[in-house]
Amino acid sequence: LKAVLTLLAFDLTLYLWHRLNHTYDALWMFHKVHHSDPSMNVSTAFRLHFVEVVLTAMVKSIFRGDKLLISAELIYVFANPQTQKSQPIPDVLRHILLVFEAGESVVELKTGNWAVMQALASPLRIEVFVKEQEINPELEWDDADATCVLK
Repeated sequence: LKAVLTLLAFDLTLYLWHRLNHTYDALWMFHKVHHSDPSMNVSTAFRLHFVEVVLTAMVKSIFRGDKLLISAELIYVFANPQTQKSQPIPDVLRHILLVFEAGESVVELKTGNWAVMQALASPLRIEVFVKEQEINPELEWDDADATCVLK
């Protein structure tokens, strides 16, 4: 009975998490990648933005105090978005995934004001938000960038 109730609670948690991804703009900007597939097929389930994968993995992790009890598996499918055909994982990405699987840090966090961070942050913002997410550049860039502090 405990196993069935746990499975139902876990399924309900994932359903509610999915609804939150549709409800809040901060989550939708990552989740909409999943809904951008021009043709529904088996690979559609794996079309996810990396940030959503990380956030969902956190939701799927169950802790008791500081002890991790359950963690989700990360399944990565590398495919050509136009042809929907699988492709070999590039060596650079393969290295990152192997380092991640080994439990090593794959993230480097830098902080600072916009004058310091602009050279590093601008190409990332263009690639992820303007190109990938198709956010209008006028909405992505504004006068507040110059006064923000990234901490």
